[in-house]
Amino acid sequence: MADLPKVLIIDDEEKIFTVARKVLAKENYQVLTSNEVENTLMAIDSQGPISVVLTDNRMPTMQGTELLEKIKVHSPETSRTYDHPYLPSPG
Repeated sequence: MADLPKVLIIDDEEKIFTVARKVLAKENYQVLTSNEVENTLMAIDSQGPISVVLTDNRMPTMQGTELLEKIKVHSPETSRTYDHPYLPSPG
């Protein structure tokens, strides 16, 4: 598994991890997960290199966009994106 590209998913909902592991494992990715924003940079250092980081934008302690900015500085070679599933209510 060490040679597979790594995807780090940060979310506060466990069900997201379950689905991501199933889908990405079939595509030959190693899936790493964290439900704590604060440990993300340490995880990148200890588990790296990380190919892709996917984070929820609505986390309890920090917005995903803010986290991705920190990752950009800390690990510029890592691709970054966030998931924002909330849509505004119709008018």
